[in-house]
Amino acid sequence: MALLRSYVVGELPKSQAGRLALIDQMVAAQAAAAAFDGAKGWSSAFGSAWRDRNSDWDALQRIVQWRAAKADLPRSVWIGLAAAGDLSAIDAAREGLAKALPALETRLQDLLQELDLDPHRAFGVAGAQAIPMNAFRERLGDWVGDLEGLSRFIAFAMRAKALEGAGGKALVDGLYAGLLDDRTLTPAFDRAYAEALRAALFRNWPELRSFDGEGQNRLVEEFRRLDRARIDLAQEQIVAAHAAGRPQGAAGIGPLGMLNAEMARKRGHLPIRVLLEKAGPAIQQLKPVFMMSPLSVAQFLKPGGLQFDLLVMDEASQIEPVDALGAIARAQQIVVVGDEKQLPPTAFFKKLTGEDDPEETIEEGITIQAKDAESILELALAKGLPSRMLEWHYRSKHQSLIAVSNREFYENKLFIVPSPYDAVAGMGLKFNLLKDTVYGRGESRTNPKEARAVAEAVIRHARETPDQSLGVATFSVAQRQAVVKELELLRRANPDVETFFSAASNEPFFVKNLENLQGDERDVIFISVGYGKTETGYLAHAFGPLSGEGGERRLNVLISRAKLRCEVFCNFTGADIDLERTRSRGVAALKLFLTFAETGHFGLGEVTGEDFDSEFEAQVCERLQALGYDVKRQIGASGFRVDLAVSDPQKPGRFILGIECDGAQFHSSRSARDEIVCARKCLKRTAGSSTASGAPIGTFGPKRS
Repeated sequence: MALLRSYVVGELPKSQAGRLALIDQMVAAQAAAAAFDGAKGWSSAFGSAWRDRNSDWDALQRIVQWRAAKADLPRSVWIGLAAAGDLSAIDAAREGLAKALPALETRLQDLLQELDLDPHRAFGVAGAQAIPMNAFRERLGDWVGDLEGLSRFIAFAMRAKALEGAGGKALVDGLYAGLLDDRTLTPAFDRAYAEALRAALFRNWPELRSFDGEGQNRLVEEFRRLDRARIDLAQEQIVAAHAAGRPQGAAGIGPLGMLNAEMARKRGHLPIRVLLEKAGPAIQQLKPVFMMSPLSVAQFLKPGGLQFDLLVMDEASQIEPVDALGAIARAQQIVVVGDEKQLPPTAFFKKLTGEDDPEETIEEGITIQAKDAESILELALAKGLPSRMLEWHYRSKHQSLIAVSNREFYENKLFIVPSPYDAVAGMGLKFNLLKDTVYGRGESRTNPKEARAVAEAVIRHARETPDQSLGVATFSVAQRQAVVKELELLRRANPDVETFFSAASNEPFFVKNLENLQGDERDVIFISVGYGKTETGYLAHAFGPLSGEGGERRLNVLISRAKLRCEVFCNFTGADIDLERTRSRGVAALKLFLTFAETGHFGLGEVTGEDFDSEFEAQVCERLQALGYDVKRQIGASGFRVDLAVSDPQKPGRFILGIECDGAQFHSSRSARDEIVCARKCLKRTAGSSTASGAPIGTFGPKRS
């Protein structure tokens, strides 16, 4: 009774039968609760309408009755409808949908047909009836929200359809399926095109299908072997022909007798000039090729004596006409080999002896005399001798080593096989900016720290790559002496690399100034500029012989000596050179060379300084100058000019902003894009550059851009 009283909220029944009935009711409730808890799947049957013991039992009863009336309804649809609760509203919506669905399907089909839309590509379904309504509604919303993108996609789809019609269906399918993207489409197209081309070639030329690559390689190798054998045979034929033409016997008279007599003497030999005069024919038969300097020809070959079939003058740009005429008079035919873009003969002794007389009158009818030409090469060109340019550049094994000379001096006519290696592999042009070094202008006229860096690089080269020949070139004699001094100190401290400097070689190590370099070549060349910024940061635009007349020739010789690698050492960059401070073409070429060595690209266009195209352009320039900016006009080359350019206050000679004004040049362009693309190519704006006042410069452009 006490336990029962503890469970009852109100009063207990008075009679024993009532109390027992209450206990039976409680036991039945416990059994019902246990059975309720043991049942599973109610939530999946009623969805969100199921709230366990707190469910609305009347609502659940109505759902059960509705479900019984709709026995053919799929289970997946039943779950969603059960959660809705208001089944009458669902019935009304179902009836409305049943009426609207046929019209919707018709309109949807018409829309797909109008858009020429493939349901499988667009939604991954077989037909319009299978398109999920939610997905279609979202897709329509995306189209409406991005009509411009839809227009671009339609253009893309048209091109894709054209590609599909041309046989590229697999590519188009790959694009739509996401198997191809902007990176992989082009290689896939190239491969597909190559496959189609191969199939067409095999159809038209069946013999290609039976082509044997290994057999062709064997044929090529056999040709190479026979070609080398033919070259060797030609050499043997020349030797045999020469041997057959040698004078025979031991005659005691004539030229051969004179030569035999001289060879038998122990002392009192004839002078070489006399011997060549008396025994010349026999000597020519024995040695048909003479290698002599112009001075040796005049010294040892008497005029009217020996005659030659062919005279070849190498390095003709260094031979004065007066020196070459004596050799020319002794030959039937001449071949003049030289480069007019390289160093002319030195005029030091001519100036010393006063032979150069610029006021001497020129005879009438004579366009150029021998004494008027710098070299025999210049005289030959002036006289109109047939000439041809050797376009294949044999020395440089990397394109960057000859790129500046090719562009600046040879009109890009030189050919060189592109190298498969880059700077990482130790080939090409390398720039070493030594900011902590100082040029002693007006004092030592050297850069000691730079000389030390060059000497250390030489020792490092001797230790790491001793199999590669090396040469050091300097811009001045003083810097050459500084490099030699530092190198001698390091050689004493590193005796283990001495074999590199003392080993006999046909290309020994050297340190030369640029006036003594012509004709030299090495695997690696180190260039020490020497000239540069002083301790205060001032850069005098005076670079010794390079700044004088013909300085560009000296630079051309200097920068084209390396076969594998060329390293430049200096304490300034090409951007530090302001071409408005000098008229020297050599300095302009140096700026181009340093810029290319540092960046791998050629520098900015030339400052032409031409007049303004319009009054508007002049006003823009004046307003910018009034604000304190250094403005240059008409910048560029090759027929295109940027109207105005703002100089970088931190690095003179570099521009940070290009401005195109609406004028004659802009109107003559086919479109604004042409102008902008050209401007971007001519002027590369440095990211983060600022004005002299520290405020960033904005970007301006033509009105129609």
